[in-house]
Amino acid sequence: MPTPVHWILSGGPITVHYDVTPPGVFHYIGPPVPKTFNGPQIHVLAVPPLGTLVSVVLDVNPIAETVFTVLLADVQLDSAHPVEPVHTEGITTRRLLFPVFGQREHYTVTMLNGSAKL
Repeated sequence: MPTPVHWILSGGPITVHYDVTPPGVFHYIGPPVPKTFNGPQIHVLAVPPLGTLVSVVLDVNPIAETVFTVLLADVQLDSAHPVEPVHTEGITTRRLLFPVFGQREHYTVTMLNGSAKL
């Protein structure tokens, strides 16, 4: 069975449009600013049985970087069901680059709803 090639997800202040067709395009609409990512700027990691993590770097400055990751579940589609609803999470990670000690990553989780399509 085919897997989705296009994902549309939104929740809170964040909307994501992700097309997996090579080289891949990831549109992030949310804080700090809307951005579009292509090909090698999109980091994809399969983590069975969790799903697939898709991450993009939103911002890098001298003290921290901000990364957005969406968790994509395994979704099976066919010609009779070319679109399926999806409920998942997006994780915004603020990673401190130079802490003297203590926690380096701080997470904000956003519930996302939308669809996966052929």
